[in-house]
Order: sequence, then structure tokens, then C-alpha cells
Amino acid sequence: MKKVNQVEETVTIVSAPAETVISAGTTFKGTIDTDKPITVEGMFEGEIKSTGIVTVSEGGAIKATVECERLLMHGTGEGSINCTGLVEFGTTGSFVGDVTTRDIVMGAGAKLEGQCKIG
Repeated sequence: MKKVNQVEETVTIVSAPAETVISAGTTFKGTIDTDKPITVEGMFEGEIKSTGIVTVSEGGAIKATVECERLLMHGTGEGSINCTGLVEFGTTGSFVGDVTTRDIVMGAGAKLEGQCKIG
């Protein structure tokens, strides 16, 4: 009879925080409620609640109510934004609707049509 050596291993899996991505060519309608970053490269319609960063990439579009800590707008949007931190519009960003935020940065060429409360 042969003696078999048994080896016991402990494997620890470390993962980075997941990021939700709505890819280009994808349309999502509904509600997202997360503490992770969200990137919209396609089309999102509905409600986004995030304690992380919400990014609308160039070519991405939202028609939504957004509540977040930080928003980076490089695409287009319509609806309302309530941000506890910074809303930043890149040079290609545009939004139609109301924005409430602590701070806002507008890149040259960015467009915002609606009411904006800062402070």
C-alpha cells in the first residue's frame, strides 16, 4: 500500500471593488442602488443611487434621477442630479435638468440647461 501525502491549502482571494459598466450599445432601464462606481457608456434610463462615483462617458447617455457622491459628465443627460460632492462636466458633457451639488466644475464647451443650486 502506498502512502499518499495530503496537502491542505488555504487560498485567499482578494478582489478589487466591482464597477458597474453599462457598455456602449447597451440600453438599461430601471434602478441601480450601489456603493460602487458606475460607468455609463451606453444608454441608462431610470434612477441611480450611488455613494460612489457616477461617470457618463463620451457617447454615453442618461435619462435619469441621479443621487451620488460625485458625478463626471462627459456624455449627455436629462433629468435631475443631487450630488453631495462634486459634479464635473467635461468639454463634451451636456445636461438638461436640475442640478443640486456642493461644488461644480464646467469644462470649456460643456452645456447645462436648467436650474443649478450650488453650496
